[in-house]
This record gives sequence, structure tokens and C-alpha cells, in this order.
Amino acid sequence: MLSVQRVTSKAFGAFEGIRTFYFPRKHWFPWRVRLVRQRQAAVRAKRHLWPRRSDSKEEPIFGDKDQDVLAFTEKEIRISFKKLVHYARLMKRKQIQDAYEWVDSLARMKSEPILKLLEKAMEECRDRRGWDLARTYIYDPQPGFGFYVKNLRKHSRGRYGIMKSPRNRFTIRVRQYTLEEWFHRIYIYNKVPRSMSSDMRLALQQKRVSPQMQKEWSPYLCASSRMFHRKELKWLDNTRQFDYYKVRREWIDRYKANLLRASTEAREARGLPQLAMLDIARNVPVDQLIRGKYQDNLEFLQWLKCYWEKEGGAGHRQYDAVAVRADKTLPPWAKPLNIFASRGFEKENQKPCIVKDEVRPVRRAPVPHERTVTAVPAAVFKTLPSKARVRRNLAYRHLKAAGLRTFLERPSVCAELNRESVLGGVQKGTAS
Repeated sequence: MLSVQRVTSKAFGAFEGIRTFYFPRKHWFPWRVRLVRQRQAAVRAKRHLWPRRSDSKEEPIFGDKDQDVLAFTEKEIRISFKKLVHYARLMKRKQIQDAYEWVDSLARMKSEPILKLLEKAMEECRDRRGWDLARTYIYDPQPGFGFYVKNLRKHSRGRYGIMKSPRNRFTIRVRQYTLEEWFHRIYIYNKVPRSMSSDMRLALQQKRVSPQMQKEWSPYLCASSRMFHRKELKWLDNTRQFDYYKVRREWIDRYKANLLRASTEAREARGLPQLAMLDIARNVPVDQLIRGKYQDNLEFLQWLKCYWEKEGGAGHRQYDAVAVRADKTLPPWAKPLNIFASRGFEKENQKPCIVKDEVRPVRRAPVPHERTVTAVPAAVFKTLPSKARVRRNLAYRHLKAAGLRTFLERPSVCAELNRESVLGGVQKGTAS
């Protein structure tokens, strides 16, 4: 009996550390769960550093949670509600780019609707709203129940069954952090998105940036550098050498300068001059206007209308662009007026203006082509239908013939036609 117990204990010894979904962890009592969660909360609170004095002139650390929040929904997703809950847990409180890479790394075909939803959210935030995707986080992912669609499916041995597939919905609410909250999250609390840190390490490895950036990026590069960064902040704070608001102002200034540098490099890559050289105070969103977004074009036209009215353009009925810039010094990048002289046409603003009271010259009727006149007489040519009309008539005839064919192929119609043909043949035979 003792040997049997030893054999069974050895056989089931490999499965001692494996537990299923329905069996809880061993000795995981409620009081122990409470102690563990209190310990985790204490560890999270220890990572924070707060300013030692309150300044009413400074912005608060955490902004309004209901400000800068957008919602995006994808309907009729063929994924069960339980799996949508797993996707929601994976993406909650993550940066939107980081969440996209997490879902994409799963390599599942069923994750296509989730990736499509994240792409739509990023395009809306970047192109229409002008948000910074680095500061855009998924605030609240919510799966929702939908309906079920029943389909017939053929099984083995000629059997058929009814299969039910879900059509659920998934909603994400994204929020853009303020610069103050963004500073506290990645510099003080030191929770850096994984995609951001991996891009930094890759840029250093490929030598796309100078080695000096390794020192500037040390608070974000890897787990070891982040740990030493937090220890240094703790030491500076304990020795009263750390000014929270001063460090935050310097960090925000550097962050804005990097954003401006990125836009300047993008313009130089396209061969466009810098805005400072053009003496343009307002940054016109050229990229958004090229994409043809309705809201961006409307805002640009409203701004252009206000500028035109401010400069007195409403009082000038006939605007001559050449006369307006006659006494002004043109920038070096402007093209001279004679650049189009060899092309054989004039610019629109160089044509003489026509007063409304003057009689315009009568437009001559177009002369028909010689091939058309010789092939068909003019009177007959005017009565011919157009190509679109001929195409439409042919399509109608094909549809009519197809409908008649479908009508004649019905069993009842075939039987009626056969009966009439037989009766007609009998009547002809009796008459003869």
C-alpha cells in the first residue's frame, strides 16, 4: 500500500505547481490578499516625488480627467466577449502606440478589428486634432455585448447544424496627458512606454543619433538606468537639492524644442524652407490641408478670410496681385514674374480686368470635327443617342433577358408551357 502511494505521488508530482482556472492559489486567503495589495500600493507610492512647497502660479500635476478625451467604437466584431475582456486588460492605461504594438505582436488573425480601431484612433488624434501621440494614452477600454448570427454549416455524414457567431462591439477612450502630467509620469514616476525605450535603444545602436543622447536618455533607456535615475532623484530630494517646479519647467522647454526640431527636419527633408526664414508667425498646417480634411480646410479658410478683411481687402473689388507687391521686397525664394515667359501663356493676375458694364465678346460656336461631318450628316448626328444612353439601354436589355430567362426556368412555368405545346400539337393533328 505504501509503494502505491509513493508511485502516485511521483506521478502527480509534476502537476503540483499547475492550477486550473477554477481552483484558487494555495493558501491565498483574503487577509493575505489584503496584505499583498497594501504592500503593492506602498511600493507604488514610494516611486512618487512631490514638490515640498505649493505654488499657485504653477500648473497642477494632474489635469482634468474629462478634458481631451475621445471615444472610438468598432461594431460587429466577430470575437467573443471574454476575449475582448482580455484585449481590454492588455491595453488599459497604455500608450496608444505601445498598445498597438502589444496587440500586433500577438500575431492573431482575430485581432485585425482591434488593430483597425487603434489605427483609426491614431489617425484621428494626429491628423484631425493635432495631438501628440507620445502623450496619448488609452484611458478606458470597454467591451460590449452585441448579438449573435446563426448560420448553417455542413457536418460529416450529410448532417447540418446551426452555428452561432458573436457580433460584439469594442470602445476605447483615449486621453492626451498634459505636459505637467506627462513629465511626472515618465520622469518622476518613471513609467516609460516600452515602444519608446526600444526606439531609443535602436537609434543608439544604429548610430542615428550622437553618443551624447545616451546621457540625455539615461532616465528612459532600460530598467537599470531607470533604477539609478530614481535613486539619484531620491538622494537629491532627501538632501534638499531637488526643485520640482524648476526641473519641470526646464524639461518642458526641452520637450517643446524637440517637437519644433522634428517639424523643422520634416520640412527640410521635403525641400521646404524654414518658417523662421519666411518670417511666418503662424504655422499653417500644410500637411493637414494636403490630406483634404474638411475641418482643417474650413479653419484655414476662416483664418484667411479674417486676414483678408483686416488688410482692407473687402474694399478692393478688383484685386491686382502684381500692383500690391510692386513696392515690396520679395524674399529670395520667390519666383520672378518672367519665369513663365517661355511657356506661351500669361498668369491670371496679369490679365486686364474686365468691367461688368462692358459688353463681353460673343463666344463662337464650336466647329464640328471633319470626321464626324463626313461620316454622319449633322441632322442625323444630333438625333443619335449618347454613349451613356446606349450603354444604359444595353444593360437594361440584358437584365430584361436575364429576368425572362429566370421566369421561364421556373418549374410551374415550364410545366405550363409543355402542357400548352402538347395541347397545341393535338389541336393541329385533329384539324388536319
